[in-house]
Amino acid sequence: DIRYLVLENACGKPAPKSRAVFFDLGCTKYSDGKAPRPGSIEYDYARGSGAGPSIPLFYNMFRGHCIEFDDIFAWEGIEYSPSAWWAPVPVE
Repeated sequence: DIRYLVLENACGKPAPKSRAVFFDLGCTKYSDGKAPRPGSIEYDYARGSGAGPSIPLFYNMFRGHCIEFDDIFAWEGIEYSPSAWWAPVPVE
């Protein structure tokens, strides 16, 4: 259950937008083929855990609070080929 996470809410804040950078240490692959796409309302935060792809999960959580990342820096201990890791990542 990750509903306890408290995120800043930038919705309705006046410009200029603050720079948003996300660091993920242990990101796994972007998608395990089961995770909803970013922006989807299909995420169930009550069942969230550290066992699946975290980038789409946190991207969606922060986006719901009007925070879109300028940069995402991710690290994973398991080696993946770049083409295998990047294949499921959406252009957005």
